[in-house]
Amino acid sequence: MTQRLSAPIRSISEPRRVAREDFEAYRPPLLLRNGHFQTVLASSFLRRAAVRPGLATLEDHDVQILTCGDGVRLEVLRSLPTDAPKRGRAICIHGWEGCAESNYMVATASQLLRSGYEVLRLHLRDHGATHHLNHDVFHSNRIAEVVDAVEILALEEPAQPPVIVGFSLGGNFGLRVALAAPRRNIPIAAVVAVNPLISPQKTMERIDGRFSVYRDHFAEKWRRSLCKKQAAFPELYDFAAVEKIRSITAMTDYLVQRHTEYPTLEDYLDGYSLGEDRLAGLEVPALLITAANDPVVAIDDFRSLKASSAVQVEVHEHGGHCAFFSSLGLQSWIEHRIVAALDSIYAGRQ
Repeated sequence: MTQRLSAPIRSISEPRRVAREDFEAYRPPLLLRNGHFQTVLASSFLRRAAVRPGLATLEDHDVQILTCGDGVRLEVLRSLPTDAPKRGRAICIHGWEGCAESNYMVATASQLLRSGYEVLRLHLRDHGATHHLNHDVFHSNRIAEVVDAVEILALEEPAQPPVIVGFSLGGNFGLRVALAAPRRNIPIAAVVAVNPLISPQKTMERIDGRFSVYRDHFAEKWRRSLCKKQAAFPELYDFAAVEKIRSITAMTDYLVQRHTEYPTLEDYLDGYSLGEDRLAGLEVPALLITAANDPVVAIDDFRSLKASSAVQVEVHEHGGHCAFFSSLGLQSWIEHRIVAALDSIYAGRQ
């Protein structure tokens, strides 16, 4: 079952019927309907094998370092379609502790490229192999530099404004960029956010919940990232104490107190929340796609949204977190939905 909500969003129980010509509705195999199972498989070596052909598609790319405000440097991987005329541009933003080669990024970027779209895979600070580019450590409120990066990329071809495609925290960043874009006259066609993080507090609680696989997964990836940062700037950082911290909440609090300007953990989390009426002033068209059984981002976060008429929300019964598998071979549906969305967006602009 698919629910599509027109903003302002009143209730998940009041869906707008999805027209069949919009896209093929998501219907996963019976064995792949568990949200935890899909989410764990999404990061597995089995899924990696399924997206390996996409890596070959993306091998021919250019690496560009964007100089943003205050001298911040962010990396973007640029791929251009070669088999068809360019139909549009997509700036893809990974999730927390993901990168341009995360499974969902590879699957989406390769499908967009094959469909005729220029793909710009943007690395957030300290993601991928970029820890050496900036002295200060990444945190989720570093939105200004991402707005600057999108502005640089968007103004390359203002007549063909890009669509931002973001996953999880990347979807959160994409929506915040879209909120800032009109004030800066940044041309953005739309945002497509997959399982976007809405309430940082609730998401952190779910990661630290009873199912420890999520806590252990993110904590280990975060520790590895901090080790890379320390190796790049040994005179600035010593994260040895983090090795002894088990929960994401405690790790976040430790780093907020030492490496951000926020006085409390609560202030920090509120800084990048999109809950309540944060999206009420959004002018850029936005499509939020999520799953009711997402174990990381709670479906209740979408029920309480007070968003502008520019926002549409699709809630699918199944899909997990950034998974949406459509076959037992671990092929996914979401990248085809994203391509359909971009086709519609650019057709509408024309």
